[in-house]
Amino acid sequence: MSHLGRVYTRGMRVAIVRSSYYEDFLARMESSAHAVLRGAGIPEDHIRIIAVPGSFEIPLLCQRLLERKEVDGIIALGVIIQGETFHASEIARACTDGLMQLQLQYRIPIVHEVLYCKTFEQAQ
Repeated sequence: MSHLGRVYTRGMRVAIVRSSYYEDFLARMESSAHAVLRGAGIPEDHIRIIAVPGSFEIPLLCQRLLERKEVDGIIALGVIIQGETFHASEIARACTDGLMQLQLQYRIPIVHEVLYCKTFEQAQ
């Protein structure tokens, strides 16, 4: 959808699929993503915001949107903070792999903004 560095947004439908975990971080990320889409000329009624429980569920919801051909692009937002176990790294890897697989399968762009951070400070 680009030509000579310009992006054409007329008629585009975009979903922001975001985690509900770490709400403070995600509210700011959602607001920023929404502002960028509006600034790019995407009409309000073409932007859909969908919250899922955590980052692990993001690829599943993206798949559903793509199967139903409901969107022309997706912005995936989440924050994963490393704890004392390997669980966070497993979630981050699964999310990343799932999003990449969906992009390749459906040939629809998914902006990957699921952040994997060592600490809360790093996430801020």
